[in-house]
Amino acid sequence: MKDGKKNAVALIESEPGKWGPIEIIVVLDLQGAVTKVEVMNYEEKRGRPIAREAYLKQYFGKDGKSALEVGKDINGISGATISSKCVTFIIKKAVIVTG
Repeated sequence: MKDGKKNAVALIESEPGKWGPIEIIVVLDLQGAVTKVEVMNYEEKRGRPIAREAYLKQYFGKDGKSALEVGKDINGISGATISSKCVTFIIKKAVIVTG
């Protein structure tokens, strides 16, 4: 809320990873575009870079018209394909739900 008006929506979602759940918070503007992503819980043994801001920034601005697919408009992490796909799927769900 800003000045008494809603200006964003935040969703917390999780997906099963290879070794445990991956939990993410996704913030979207009122037009349904991603403005922020944070990894809240991550139990995977590989793929720690998915929690880095440099990786997560590639989702910013994505919306319901975006492919949101690893290998198309999202770069995956080598050796952490499952983690990369989980994060992408969570964000795709958030975009669709709010769209």
